[in-house]
Amino acid sequence: MKFIQIIIFLILIYSNTSAQNYFSEITLIDFKIKDNLLFVSADVEPIFRVIDLESKEVIASFGLKGRGPGEIENSPYFKLIENTRENYYTIYFIEDATLTLKQFMFNKSNLSVISLENINLPNTLRGLRTVHYVNDSLLVGQNNDYFYQRTHKKRSIFKYNLNTKDFEEQLFYSIKSEPYDLMTELNVNYRDFIYNSKTNTVYTLTSHSNILESYNFNNHLYTFKSLDSDEIKLIVMDTKVFDEDDYLGMYSSFNIIGDYYYTISDVLKNNQIVNIITLYDKNFIKVTSKVYTSNIEFNLSEPFPLNNSIILYGYEGDGFYEVPILNGKLGELKPFLRD
Repeated sequence: MKFIQIIIFLILIYSNTSAQNYFSEITLIDFKIKDNLLFVSADVEPIFRVIDLESKEVIASFGLKGRGPGEIENSPYFKLIENTRENYYTIYFIEDATLTLKQFMFNKSNLSVISLENINLPNTLRGLRTVHYVNDSLLVGQNNDYFYQRTHKKRSIFKYNLNTKDFEEQLFYSIKSEPYDLMTELNVNYRDFIYNSKTNTVYTLTSHSNILESYNFNNHLYTFKSLDSDEIKLIVMDTKVFDEDDYLGMYSSFNIIGDYYYTISDVLKNNQIVNIITLYDKNFIKVTSKVYTSNIEFNLSEPFPLNNSIILYGYEGDGFYEVPILNGKLGELKPFLRD
C-alpha cells in the first residue's frame, strides 16, 4: 500500500463508555468484526468507533467530517483488511463524490490511527457502490451506471488494475420497473456480493429477487441461477408496490461464514416482522433454515468467526443480535450488544 509523503496522524478520542449505552445516541451506518474487535461507522463525528467485545467498551474513535487530508466527506459503508504480522487493520472505502479510495490504518496494540494516501480512480468507475481491495493494484467491485448513464446504464461487476489500468466488466441481469421509474430500478437491482480471492470469483444475490449470479475472472465464466426455486421470483417490479411503507425486499443480507453461504430475509406476517436465516453449501444447496420472531428488520449482518456465529443489526432495533451455528444448525437469536 502507498503511504502519503507526509503521514497524517488522526486524533484519537478514547472512551470508557459502555457500548451497551452508546448505540442509541448514533445512527450506525455499517459494521465489521475482526477477532474480538467491532468496528462501526456512524452518521456523526467521530465517524469510526472501535469496540472491544470482551470489555464491551469503546476503546478508540476517529474520523472528522470534511474534504481535507484525513477527513471523511460522508459516513461510509466500508471494508476491513487485517495484517496480523504488522498488528494493524486497514479500513477502506470509496467516496463517490470525489471518486477516491480512502484508507486508514488502525494499530490494535497502541490504538493509533494514520491516514494513507488517497487513490484517485478513473471516471469510468463513476457509480461505484462496493469494492474489494484485493491487493496493492487490484480492485474488484460493483458498479452502477443507472444514474451516470455513461455506457450501458446497468449494474455490473468489474475488475480494475490500478497500475496497468486494465478494466474487465460483466453485466448483471436487470429487473424492470413498471411503470418505469429510475429510482425504483436503482433500488430493486441492488445486490450483495461476495468475492472469493482463492478462485477469483464473485457471487452476487439480488436483494429484491432470488437471482444468483457468479463470474470467474480467470476463465470469464458467467453463471446465472434462481436461488431456492426453479424460477425467478421477480422480473418486473410494480413501482406502487415498491413505494408502499411496509414493502420488504426478498433478502436483506448475503454473506459467507466458514463452509456456508447464508441469506437473511425479513418477512411481514400479521403486521409483525419475522426473520428467516438460511444456510447453503458451496453449491448453494440449502442445508438448513430457521424462522425468528424478532419484529426487527435486520438490515446488516456480518460473520463472527471466533464465535462461529452471525451478528445482526437493525436500524430500527436496539442493538446487535447473534445467531450461533452449531454442527450445521442455527441456534437461537440472542442479544449481542444492545441498549
